[in-house]
Amino acid sequence: MLNYRLMKLIDFDPVLDLLADMFAAHAPMELALGITADQFRTMAEFEMAPLIKEGLSVVAHDPDDGTLVAVIIAQDAATPEPEGPSPTTSKYRPIGQLINPLHHACLERFSRYNGKLHYMFVVGIRTEYQGRGLLKTLTNETLKVAAKRGFEQSFAIATTQGAHHSLQRLGFEMTAQTQYQDFVYQGQRPFLSIADHGGATVMVRACAIGR
Repeated sequence: MLNYRLMKLIDFDPVLDLLADMFAAHAPMELALGITADQFRTMAEFEMAPLIKEGLSVVAHDPDDGTLVAVIIAQDAATPEPEGPSPTTSKYRPIGQLINPLHHACLERFSRYNGKLHYMFVVGIRTEYQGRGLLKTLTNETLKVAAKRGFEQSFAIATTQGAHHSLQRLGFEMTAQTQYQDFVYQGQRPFLSIADHGGATVMVRACAIGR
């Protein structure tokens, strides 16, 4: 049995290391753009630092050695962007141009839930622990916390077909999608090489477990 709890400041560096290693090695968009683990870590550090205090992110540790094995970073969707100039590499611009319109469209569609809309920003699970139901437990844990704090709806943007199907099994429904093969950035199609992953998909469900 793994130990699950809310993310604390002490978890920040191990979480960054886990996510950087996982995304640089396995995430389709990062692979398509040649984004390194260090570049991902720089982006994630800037984006995630303000979110720890929100108390919606959940980590899982192996009780035998204390190793961080999984994390789900979640936030209030109404939280503003971090202040100051972003240190993110220009390599990330195509990802932002694809994801941001989906994100903002979701905020507009569910504007009636302003302040009550929960956003699952990113999930990372060590390869050797995948296939054990960790995504389900992490998701349920953050949704439980969110529901207790008055959040009504939750959404995530799945970037692989596997994530899409996993979220469907957890009760999320697709509300929008941008196909990788159709996305154009500065006259180019930067994600044609990952067209078999489908696209980036907005998935939504109620926070309350059991609905």
